[in-house]
Amino acid sequence: YCIAWSICNPLVLSVASGSKDPGANVNVNIANGTAAQTFVFRRLSDGTYTIKNKKSRLYLQVEDASKSNGANVEQGKGTPAKAARWRLIVSPHGGLSIKNVNSGKYLEVADGQIRLNTNVRQSSTYKSLAQSFVALKAGYKPTVGKIGWQNPSGYPQVSRYSVKLPSYATGSHTYVSPSVISVDATRDECIEAFIKRAYQYLGTRFNEPWSTQPGGAGVDCSGLVLQCLYATGMDLEHAAGTGAVGGYNPYNHYYVPRQTYNSARWYQYGTFKRVPVSSMRRGDLVFYGYYDNGNPVVYHVAIYLGNGKIIHSTNYSGSGNKVRVDNKYVSLYQTIIGVERPFV
Repeated sequence: YCIAWSICNPLVLSVASGSKDPGANVNVNIANGTAAQTFVFRRLSDGTYTIKNKKSRLYLQVEDASKSNGANVEQGKGTPAKAARWRLIVSPHGGLSIKNVNSGKYLEVADGQIRLNTNVRQSSTYKSLAQSFVALKAGYKPTVGKIGWQNPSGYPQVSRYSVKLPSYATGSHTYVSPSVISVDATRDECIEAFIKRAYQYLGTRFNEPWSTQPGGAGVDCSGLVLQCLYATGMDLEHAAGTGAVGGYNPYNHYYVPRQTYNSARWYQYGTFKRVPVSSMRRGDLVFYGYYDNGNPVVYHVAIYLGNGKIIHSTNYSGSGNKVRVDNKYVSLYQTIIGVERPFV
């Protein structure tokens, strides 16, 4: 079997680095179907179990036969025997709680942290999902683009997988920045990947309505933002406001007239989470425009860097007709209509 974590079953118990050495640590990692993540359960006459790793042929045990809360779980030779014997108990969440015979404590993913390589230890409680597991068929290999932090339902999602454009998007205007985030990237890591991609476009010329690679034929303001979102695997094909004009992508941005000014559509339809201007923070989108009889008209979008700075693709001659860093109130862009947060 592989031993999957109930709270996030793409994560399974794994011997660190696939080691065959006694004392090697046990942690959680994305299921890959290998022997280092496969365990053999053997039921003993007293109803307890040994749990042996298929690759190393060593046993799941508590380090130094410790009875302390938080003691490390490792693989070893199964001595003393009680440190490598376990009881299987139905957890309050319907999974398995795995209780060490020697210590009376339960197998736990440390702090319930949904991150690759999080340590496995023992804990005195078993009512938390951090101590709940599921035995799945050996060879389990899920397809998963993201674990841990994710945008709430209803907003575009991030993924370690690069965005794939729909089949109609062929030929020119189909460039997609590859996703560079890890499967367990935090919100802050996604923001930094987003902003790092923007900096890679510095000096790229303004060209409307284009969304090409850095240094290529050019990008306009929303074309830049689109490529930077792609660096986090964020697919906008079905985002708010796409129904009548097709998905937001470089192909439609160029060929569909109503997608020329996606900055206006994103703000109009609340594609991302609207936040007060006073709450603006690094990684937010800043929408500029003017008011016509009290109605907002958006004509520009920029990425907020923090400390009063933005990075954007601008066609204002005083700013150089290119991707550049400016103050958030610069020349033509004096009126901020609103702010949206792509990473909630």
